[in-house]
Amino acid sequence: MKNSIFALFTLLLCMQTSVAQRLEVNNVDPKTGSKTFITSNHVGADVMWDDTVTRNGMLFFSAGYTSDNKNNTLVETYFIDLSIIHNDARLGCLMHDTGKIIITFTDGTTAECMQVSDNSCDKLAFNAGYALMPRGDYIAKMKQTFDNLLVKDIKSIEVFTSETSVKYPIKTQKMAYIKAHFALLDKRIKQSKPAQAAASN
Repeated sequence: MKNSIFALFTLLLCMQTSVAQRLEVNNVDPKTGSKTFITSNHVGADVMWDDTVTRNGMLFFSAGYTSDNKNNTLVETYFIDLSIIHNDARLGCLMHDTGKIIITFTDGTTAECMQVSDNSCDKLAFNAGYALMPRGDYIAKMKQTFDNLLVKDIKSIEVFTSETSVKYPIKTQKMAYIKAHFALLDKRIKQSKPAQAAASN
C-alpha cells in the first residue's frame, strides 16, 4: 500500500513539473516578424532550490528560440540558457570565443553546443547561452539537436570554462522537466507559423 501511494505521489509530481513549464519571454515583432521565445528556469514565482536540475550544485536550465529575416533569409537560432551558482573562483570564466557544453544523453550519444553569450567571469555565479551546434558546424545542426532534445533524456551536462570543465549529472526526476522546455518551445514555434503549419498538415 505504501509503495502504491509513493508511486502515485511520484507520478503526480512529475505531471505537475511538466505542466508548470511556461515561457519567460514570448515576443513577436509585428513589424519585422522577428521572434524570441525563452522558457522559464523555475517552476514557481521565484527561483527555489528545488528548481536546480543537477544532483551536484545548482544548475538552472531554460531553452530558447529566436528568428529574424536577414536579406530575405530566415535565420533561426535554437539555444540553451544556463545559470550556475558555483562560488569557486578557480573555474575562471565562461568565454564567448571558446566556451561550450557537451550534453550526454541516457542512450550514450552526445551533443556539443557553443557559447554565444558574452564572457561570464563572476566568482559566485555564471550565466551563459549556448547555441545547439558545435562551433564551425552548419546552422541546420541546431534543428537536428533540438529534435533530439524533444525525445531524449539528458544524463549530464559538462560545462567548459577557461580553466577546466565541470560535469553536472541531471536528476532523474528532472529529465522529463527538461524535455518539457523543448516541447513548449516546439509548440510555440509552430503556433507562430500558422500558414506553414497548415500547409504541412
